Amino acid sequence: MSHACTLLGFQTAKANVARLQKAMEFALEHWAPVVGLTNECKVLPGRELDGFVSIQLEFIAFSVMVGVWSAVESPTAEQWFTVRAVNICHILGIRSYYDLQEHMVSFLLSKTLQDASIRQVAALLEGD
Repeated sequence: MSHACTLLGFQTAKANVARLQKAMEFALEHWAPVVGLTNECKVLPGRELDGFVSIQLEFIAFSVMVGVWSAVESPTAEQWFTVRAVNICHILGIRSYYDLQEHMVSFLLSKTLQDASIRQVAALLEGD
């Protein structure tokens, strides 16, 4: 939650989106393969995720969704976050707008700021 609070407000979010992406790239580069995921957050063939990893993925899902709405003026960054958001949603069983909204509400949701990004990712999930 403290991380999300540092990104509140579009000006602050835009200024920090590159830093968020770099931090997440670094973290996923080291964490993902160890727990059985690719850097794009897909389960590696022949691997099964344990329950603790699923809990961690819930927090990462929130962070990448913050990245999706923060990167609205940076298509490359937005795509980076969106790919990971969709992949994590598949792992967590999030399949619709309402599932994703419910997930975001369990952390911190600003419907005014985040609804467009939730709809964007949900459209990809519902199109699968």
